Amino acid sequence: MPAGRRRGPSQTREKILASGRRQFAERGYERASLRVIARTARVDQRLITHFFGSKHGLFIAAMALPLDPAEFVAAVAAPGIDGFGERLATRWVTLWDSPEGPHLVGLLRSAVSNEGAARMMRDVFAHVVLRRLVRSLDLDHADARASFVASQLFGLVLVRYVLRLEPVATMSPPAVARWIGPTIQRYLGSGVPALRPSRSPRTLPSPRRPRRAPGSVPRGRAG
Repeated sequence: MPAGRRRGPSQTREKILASGRRQFAERGYERASLRVIARTARVDQRLITHFFGSKHGLFIAAMALPLDPAEFVAAVAAPGIDGFGERLATRWVTLWDSPEGPHLVGLLRSAVSNEGAARMMRDVFAHVVLRRLVRSLDLDHADARASFVASQLFGLVLVRYVLRLEPVATMSPPAVARWIGPTIQRYLGSGVPALRPSRSPRTLPSPRRPRRAPGSVPRGRAG
């Protein structure tokens, strides 16, 4: 067999990855089709399963994630809702503090300026990780709760890893978790705050008519 043909599997895998990244960026995780990915990569669809196991596996590889979101979800959710916020915050900061953290920060920077990258970031963290986490607790308004949790976590990432605002930038993961864990936990409380009815604009009181002195004659009636 010619030596050059040994690179075939590697080239095939890279072609599938490139096609997958394009489809996930353009269509999102849910709407991306393995059939279309295989067709644009010009490979047999069964090769996707061969190299990546499933669409989920291909997505993780395409994002070059340092973790399997399913494992992250299981580790945080398994103990239940008690201490959930602090547990999630600790694992979140530990992940971004890891050697793969700069790669994740790079993905975040790309998401700010590129809609395709933003879609992939939303899919993997907001949909695949956070929504699964919240739904595992069997709470109502799961999507809204997950979005508010995301606002805390990505706000933290911006402050700690991009702006590097002290003292947050150098706090230990447990210390950060003690600060923001209760806020995350509040988003997972059993009740949803009721909206107060909006107040109608205050109407100004009509001007009072001056009182007439006893025995006085109204204007215009004199004479």
